[in-house]
Amino acid sequence: MALLRFILRSAGHLTAAVVLVGLVASASNAGVLATIHAAAMPASGAVPADSKVQLAMLFMAAVGARIASTYASGALLARYAQDTTARLRATLVTKLMTVPLARLQKIGAAHMLAALTDDLMRIQLALQATASALVNGAVIVGGSVYLLYLSPALFAGLLAVGTACTLAHLIFLRMGRRLIERARDLDGRLFDLFQQLTGGLKELKLNAERRRAFLRDGVVKVTEALKDTRAAAQRRYLMGQATTQLLIFGGIFGLLFVAPRGEPGADSVVGYVLAALYLIGPISSLLRAMPTFAMASVAMRRIERTGAALGRPDPQPLPPPADMRPPPGLTSIVLRDACYSHGDFALGPVSLTIQPGQITFVTGKNGSGKSTLALLLCGLYAPSSGTVEWNETPVDDRCRDRYRQLFSAVFFDFHLFKELWGLPKETAESCASTWLPALQLEDKLSISGGSLSTVDLSQGQRRRAALLIALLEDRPVYLFDEFTADQDPDLRRWFYEELIVDLRAAGKAVVVVTHDDRFFAIADQHLVLDHGRPHWSRADPQGD
Repeated sequence: MALLRFILRSAGHLTAAVVLVGLVASASNAGVLATIHAAAMPASGAVPADSKVQLAMLFMAAVGARIASTYASGALLARYAQDTTARLRATLVTKLMTVPLARLQKIGAAHMLAALTDDLMRIQLALQATASALVNGAVIVGGSVYLLYLSPALFAGLLAVGTACTLAHLIFLRMGRRLIERARDLDGRLFDLFQQLTGGLKELKLNAERRRAFLRDGVVKVTEALKDTRAAAQRRYLMGQATTQLLIFGGIFGLLFVAPRGEPGADSVVGYVLAALYLIGPISSLLRAMPTFAMASVAMRRIERTGAALGRPDPQPLPPPADMRPPPGLTSIVLRDACYSHGDFALGPVSLTIQPGQITFVTGKNGSGKSTLALLLCGLYAPSSGTVEWNETPVDDRCRDRYRQLFSAVFFDFHLFKELWGLPKETAESCASTWLPALQLEDKLSISGGSLSTVDLSQGQRRRAALLIALLEDRPVYLFDEFTADQDPDLRRWFYEELIVDLRAAGKAVVVVTHDDRFFAIADQHLVLDHGRPHWSRADPQGD
């Protein structure tokens, strides 16, 4: 039902055209059956027996209409399938970019990757199969109308057989759908293993036992379970098809060998047998498509559940270009008793003021909440209690995305984009030429056409390239989370004694998460975290 609702909701203006094509296909199929019956049994009187030319022309017209309607429905729905899949992918990606980071982290990257790839592919296959399903359905409807015309009495018996076929198939379909749900869970587990493979390949190569266990107990075990589950689901669908065909041929057997020869007459019996044989092909095709639709329905429910788990997107998912620019005139950012908790960890309450032309250090042991505070400060986490104020105005859902535009950041788990998305090409190239020598990247990296020449760099070089992009953004606030963790002593000294000092002199607010105690004296204020609890390292303007 989820897939059907989606198709009806998204088809829009195509609905009327598809219905019209379906009516033409249904009527043309009834005409094909009528002419076949008339040609096989001239005494039926459906078409005069002596008018062979007229009968042939009617047959050709009916066949032509059916072929044309088949082509038209296929062309319409092929375009619809591609457009709808593209919109669905864009919608899902947009939602991913606008949901709160904490929710996205809870859902997990493997689950979202499966939704963006495997689930969308299954929906696209189902949308593409809709054209043939529509035509086959129209053929069955047209054939049923013709059978009702031939003999209401025999049609009642056929309806009983059809009802039994439908019930039997629904039973097997439900059994198969449960197995497909389980297979989808295994797909998510397999995506997670693939992520582990790409991220931990070096560690796997260094440890043969780990590698064998990963392959045997991870990839092979899940793959075998996935194979068995999908095969079991397919067997359920095949059993449903076999039961349906058995009932259809049982109905034909009854027409030929059980039905009385009086009423409704031999012509009607022959017409029914011809129509039943003619309809076996469309019915079988429709039944073969059922697994595709069932898998797409499961995928659609998964995507809907993902959407529900992600919650409502931010009120401003894609702000206009003017709102994407860093807001001018920063006077202060104030955390007032701000707290944030996830799982067993709690940060805060934190009271902190960030001002232009000021360097703030945040230090503490591993797991003390430094990175959590950084995410809270730049608006990627919303406080559980307390407030974050920007220029004396509380930051809430209405302005949180605009508030984030104040920040350029290099996080500890940063991602380096090769394309300089959102940066003017000419400005980026000219400004980069002045920064590359200071970052010791002039021999490794260049910018051309709005892209970095390479991202195939060492971890320390990649982090400096991420710093380059942050500097090119030229935002009012800079946030650096353990930037110097993988830099050599000369670069550490340059970062602390030159770069952030120059940024402060330029009126930027600088927040540095660090362990480098040799440079603590550079900070204007120094906040220390201990198991999420803050205190000041010395008598700062904000506290004793």
